[in-house]
Amino acid sequence: MLLRMRARLWVIVFAFLCIGATPKGMAPLPSQYIKGHVFHSPDGWFTVETPAGDWEWFEMRQFDGDADPRWPDGAHPHVAWYIRNAASGEHFTLMETYDVLDGTIDQTFIAGIEIGTKRGLDKGETLTNFAIGPIRVPTDDSIRYAYKITRKTGSVYRFAYVSGAQHKVYLQTTSDSPVETKTYKRFVVSFRWVKQP
Repeated sequence: MLLRMRARLWVIVFAFLCIGATPKGMAPLPSQYIKGHVFHSPDGWFTVETPAGDWEWFEMRQFDGDADPRWPDGAHPHVAWYIRNAASGEHFTLMETYDVLDGTIDQTFIAGIEIGTKRGLDKGETLTNFAIGPIRVPTDDSIRYAYKITRKTGSVYRFAYVSGAQHKVYLQTTSDSPVETKTYKRFVVSFRWVKQP
């Protein structure tokens, strides 16, 4: 269920890509969480630099079927933020999860990501070029995964980085290009844990 929820997040975010107003189920991010050019998670667990330029931040306030959870806990295991640049169409998703039974990112976790991603496909979609593996970005003991989704209307490429243990953070994007943008790479590299996850 958890892996399917993570896979379905892509569908939710992709639907909001071209919308100019505040997306349904979201709210503009309160300014107190961005200090200078740095986003501070409401629970104090991590920071990430905001991209340069005209970017909008939203809280996904009805994410995972709940109304306005601000940080993950036993009752609200997922929270997410959506970041977009309306002019360029580029967008990112930042998702934080918490599970007291979760541990480090190991081979079992890696295998589960691929299974959950494939289960999250919609009818008529095919997944190809799935690649996943350990990487030291944004932090040691992280993973990166990427794949291509093809449907009747065309293809998109999805990229994600995951870091953490009981607390995990997912930095995700969808693109028409098979190459990650410089803005997304800078966003990923700027991620920092404030507490031990």
